[in-house]
Amino acid sequence: MTSAHVEFLRLLAQGEAHRHRARLAALFQGASDCVIGGFRLADETFVKELSTQTLYLLLAENDPARAGRLPASPDAKNQIRSLAQLRDGLAERQAMIRTLPNHHAKYWCKGFDDDATPLGVLFSGDLTPSSLDPEDPAGNSHEFLLELDAAESAELAKYIRWMMGNRPATDILPRKDLYHAGGLAKCPRFDHLLLTQPSKTLAQAILDLIKGAERSIVLSMWAMSVDTAVFTALKQATSHKRVLLLIHDDSANRTAIDELQSAGAEVRLCPKMHAKLWLADREHRPHAIVSSANLLRDGMEAGYELGVRLDGDDARMPAVLNFFDSRWEFAIKPTPPRPSSARAVTSLGELSKVVRVEPPLRIF
Repeated sequence: MTSAHVEFLRLLAQGEAHRHRARLAALFQGASDCVIGGFRLADETFVKELSTQTLYLLLAENDPARAGRLPASPDAKNQIRSLAQLRDGLAERQAMIRTLPNHHAKYWCKGFDDDATPLGVLFSGDLTPSSLDPEDPAGNSHEFLLELDAAESAELAKYIRWMMGNRPATDILPRKDLYHAGGLAKCPRFDHLLLTQPSKTLAQAILDLIKGAERSIVLSMWAMSVDTAVFTALKQATSHKRVLLLIHDDSANRTAIDELQSAGAEVRLCPKMHAKLWLADREHRPHAIVSSANLLRDGMEAGYELGVRLDGDDARMPAVLNFFDSRWEFAIKPTPPRPSSARAVTSLGELSKVVRVEPPLRIF
């Protein structure tokens, strides 16, 4: 990978951060109501610029005093706002805020009044400089924005109403008069949205995509581990299907990368790859899943995540294809995994079983 490739990927992410910011502003600025769901918040600037009449944020319970850990993200941990900072900052004037354990779904939605039509977006980025500030000196993350159709948006509004009533949660509601949407006690049944909690339809849809793919599976991911049924199915698929993985360059992903490479998958490392996309059979009848979930137990089994399916005739499919095409050839080929025999040895007897040389090996 050349420095020109690195610069191309950096500029690509920067340009998309600019476009995503502009598109979200065009859709939601000045709205009478707006709900934004995400994992964390590290920059209030864009939220303030939206100037919505009613703004509600649903975030992860990420106060360092209460959270068990803060997973790595494209933004530095010291940028993440604590509950106290949220209470004294955004919640003072701009927004009502609810935080829930394990909330990782990423969405924007407006249109909650009885006579309004909901409009929703799935956006892989958070309210952070890496996602939405093209001038971020640390560089931008690679994100994906999907505008939902009418049926998907209506289901997203129902999902949000359920999340508003979900417990346990921490509410920061300085303006209780603006609590405009009552919570639903029970999660509705969805025909379009895919969930991790409570139905686990997202993981099942991904398993179905892997099983149903005839020729190829392409995916992008921020974080990955080997301890899920989805990973096992993906690894098994490499024996008879072409599997291509575009993943964030992080040592925590190395075990999963090595296992997939050893099984025959093609892997490319893309620094700050944060979108979570699945694409099957792009060559002849593509279908895809766009989601917020990492390929981790938190993403597949425990957290609050969202996704949607796209069929080949969906007008949004070209954007998924282009996302992969524009990055694959510029991303980094990782070093090959070590052979299984390349392990630490403790005696010359073990060494002679691992290494065969002529003339006989001599240790000086």
